[in-house]
Amino acid sequence: MAKFAAKGIQLAHLTGSTYTTVVGLESLSFGLGTTEQIDVTTHDSAGSYREFVSGLIEADDVTAVLVYDPANATQEFLRAQHAAGTANGYKITLPDSGNATFTFSANVTVWSSPDNPVSGGALKCSVTLKPTGAMTFAA
Repeated sequence: MAKFAAKGIQLAHLTGSTYTTVVGLESLSFGLGTTEQIDVTTHDSAGSYREFVSGLIEADDVTAVLVYDPANATQEFLRAQHAAGTANGYKITLPDSGNATFTFSANVTVWSSPDNPVSGGALKCSVTLKPTGAMTFAA
């Protein structure tokens, strides 16, 4: 099994037909979704156990922490998308040997400042993207 360092992961936003890499990415977390579980337990369910069937999948949030530069166009794009409340295309590129990608449409739902220490810290911001559907994976 191959192993890869996390350094080099990229988040990019779609502008026209081109993806532009967001500058200053410190960390990125995302998941492929959480499947709703629908309770279908009945009085004749075996052994007094609840029974479930899978329902809809809700895409997990994508959270990025950026070393914030108010003059940077890629970071300003995310802030403007948050203010506009409109969905846009995004792409996550993994730093593996094949540069695997996840592409998706999302709304910027949170733009906040997670940490601004007086001493020993950088000016940062946290951005949360809420995918509007499935992420498309390409290896």
